[in-house]
Amino acid sequence: MRQAPSDLVHGIYQSLVDGGTWPELLLGLADHVTPLETVHDVSAAELMDHFDRADALHVQMNSSTEPVQDTLRHTGPEICLIDHAGVVTHNTAGAVGAKIDRALRTRLAQCEAKGTVDSWVESHNDHSRVYVLVPKALATQMGMSHADAQILLTRDVDLGLVVDQFSTQHELTRAERQLLGRFLHSTDLRQAAKECDITYETSRKYLKSIYSKSGYGTQAKLIRALLLHPLMMLPTAKSNTGPISAPRRLNILSNGHPFRYFTLGPETGRPIFYIDGIRGGTLDCIGGVDEVNAVLKAKNIRLIANCQAYSSKPKQGAVWQTFAQFGDDLALLFEELGVSDLPILSHGYGASTALGLAHARPDLFSRLMLVSASCPEYKHPNWREMDFSYHLIHVVARKWPQMLDRIMPLLARSMRNDIDRFNAKSAQVAKCAHERAIFTCPLFLERSRRLMDNFDKEEVGNFIEEIKLHAAPVTYDLAAINVPIKLFHGDADINAPLEGAQFLAAQLPNATLHILPDMGHHMMVAEWDRMFPLALDPPTQSFAPPKADRRGCLFANS
Repeated sequence: MRQAPSDLVHGIYQSLVDGGTWPELLLGLADHVTPLETVHDVSAAELMDHFDRADALHVQMNSSTEPVQDTLRHTGPEICLIDHAGVVTHNTAGAVGAKIDRALRTRLAQCEAKGTVDSWVESHNDHSRVYVLVPKALATQMGMSHADAQILLTRDVDLGLVVDQFSTQHELTRAERQLLGRFLHSTDLRQAAKECDITYETSRKYLKSIYSKSGYGTQAKLIRALLLHPLMMLPTAKSNTGPISAPRRLNILSNGHPFRYFTLGPETGRPIFYIDGIRGGTLDCIGGVDEVNAVLKAKNIRLIANCQAYSSKPKQGAVWQTFAQFGDDLALLFEELGVSDLPILSHGYGASTALGLAHARPDLFSRLMLVSASCPEYKHPNWREMDFSYHLIHVVARKWPQMLDRIMPLLARSMRNDIDRFNAKSAQVAKCAHERAIFTCPLFLERSRRLMDNFDKEEVGNFIEEIKLHAAPVTYDLAAINVPIKLFHGDADINAPLEGAQFLAAQLPNATLHILPDMGHHMMVAEWDRMFPLALDPPTQSFAPPKADRRGCLFANS
């Protein structure tokens, strides 16, 4: 009788205290289930019992502390520990193992020499971030750390709001408020005067007036008062950094079926039907409604996206059980919206749905564009080197679909409570700088946190159902899909390997594959402003892919 391996059992319970261990746990599960002849193996049943127990323990452990943890996660600073060699050993909001840059090393050396704390503000595109650097010796004296590490605390702040509140409280003029804002950013009066386009003497006059009205008679006291303002302790308003959260529309089609979808961009724009994989995570992470709408308006693009993926379980908003049924409902929706013969744009695991629709209803779509497409029929020979999502979907879910109902509740809760560590792990294993930059980008990290805030019990059920669909064998003939198809795939993709896209392109009679050098699976998050227009105006064979150091819209707004 085969028993469950002790290292897997330990890994299940270890995940309760360290969400970053999930990739190793899923790889171990994949290794374990691959040789099993039946999911009724005794060890399989034992492991499922352990997942049930661990999930119950997780709920019990977090039921009383979760509100506090959520508050700390949203209001507390990000914490980075740096060892004596200048290497990041712990990071609550990013990757570890990288060396700090030269400017930070210089600041750290000065802090250590003086035995003092250093603090400063960096601003970019009206986005401000406060940094506090605490040397090891001082951190130990203050009881902040028992580790051999320096501490860097960072947080986003809305300095403009602080200045506005301070100015209102002390009845400052508009000119004084403008100078105060620039002075707080630079702490250099001459620089602030230059940025306000006034003389240095005028700036001194304004500053003396601010002293008189506020009661703070020196530059040091004034800056201290601003930095100790209550609003500095609160998180920055996230009006433009959250997931898209576009207004969802519910149509009752002429056949009586409900259909949930949303649309972005001008209604007169050139339409694209968008399909994202795994509950639309990519679309939710690319930007806020205003930001995305502005780009789509400039490019005259109307993005139409269904809110609920194709499902084998009939439910409100997804009553179809076949791609033909899904296509029939889309035909009615497109008729109501006044669009026709439009392209499909898919990302990641949405490719299988896009291909299924093109097979069932080729009359609806002019072409397909598949970005970072996953191919269910392809199994990578070195699958152990792939990302944990590949292990979950292409190995565990395919061999052992029953286990998903036990794994996913615990995995979803772990991701919700510790998404920063998941992102840090993804950055650590990424095979290219572009992918690492995405998983360490502050704006992406904030959006993924907000996405996890909405990951409730219903979403977990939808997530499980979708993974089962992606793991299932393809039910349509790829060779019978004749619509023009363009595939765009990074050569450093470890979620859906490039070889799978090459396999797809070889099976599809009218497909062209464009390889994107030094890009990974999530490149769409950064490069969406470049990729969306390609769905409408496909490139030729001479297409020049975006450079891997371009970074795109995500980073422009960080």
